[in-house]
Amino acid sequence: MHILVTGGSGFIGRHLTASLYKAGHRVDTLDLTGVDRSSPQPEHLHFHADAATFSPHVSDSWDRIYHLASPVGPIGVLGRRGKIATDIIGGLANMMRIALAQRARLLYVSSSEVYGPRSDDAPLHEAMTSVVPAEATARLEYGVSKLCGEIMAINFARHTGLPLRMVRLFNTIGEGQDPGKGFVVARFLQQALAGESITVYGDGSQLRAFVDVRDVVSALQVVMEDGDDCSVYNVGNPANLVTILELARMVKCSVTGSASVIIYVDPKDLHGSTFAEAWNKIPDISKLRALGWEPKNELSVTLARLAKGSDQA
Repeated sequence: MHILVTGGSGFIGRHLTASLYKAGHRVDTLDLTGVDRSSPQPEHLHFHADAATFSPHVSDSWDRIYHLASPVGPIGVLGRRGKIATDIIGGLANMMRIALAQRARLLYVSSSEVYGPRSDDAPLHEAMTSVVPAEATARLEYGVSKLCGEIMAINFARHTGLPLRMVRLFNTIGEGQDPGKGFVVARFLQQALAGESITVYGDGSQLRAFVDVRDVVSALQVVMEDGDDCSVYNVGNPANLVTILELARMVKCSVTGSASVIIYVDPKDLHGSTFAEAWNKIPDISKLRALGWEPKNELSVTLARLAKGSDQA
């Protein structure tokens, strides 16, 4: 098949593109970065453009479109506040139009942020969302925009017949993740390996269920090919549930053996008053399991792999 991956130069996009290549597909990528990763396929095209304004050439044609392009990261989104909704909704609207015109199947990558701020430890299933009154942070703008995108996409697909799939990604970790955008595992590993203080935001009691990017890539392809029309699927690994403080101790003691000390900080002191910390995120993945998918990578094994790779970099 001929496939387009938007956000193809990003963290998950690079892993997805590599997997699709390996499976024998012809893959093109679209990204604002303009970074064209070396491709084993000479016919590969990289489009340096905004997903919201991208216009394919008349000869371009895809069977599948994976729409990953989006602002990302708790720090990465801060510079886009006030524009995040435009980025997300504009990009999705354009890719829906392109997919419909080309009769391509579209997979929209949403986020667990649609569940909103939560302090309980109940698993989050797809029927639950939260648009609750809250401080107008960049994080809330991001989460509400992703949810609006889901609703818009469902209505568009039902009206036009566009083949649509959707996923909500939980905390994904893996090679190539940028610690500068606020991703906690990448940050902890960078700090521990450098012998710097490991900075835990708040008291570290926040719950996360980290999922390996390898599992995410396989889930995206399963949902694209076997998922139900206009359905959304959680992608995460509840078996990897851990508090942020427990994660810091794992990275320090069992993964790196670092002499770093763990310190507690207020993230707003570091990143400004518009920074907002997400709280408990525990995915219910029953719907995805019903498609035959199961996460395979344990947190400790993934952390060890990432630490080894970072140490050799």
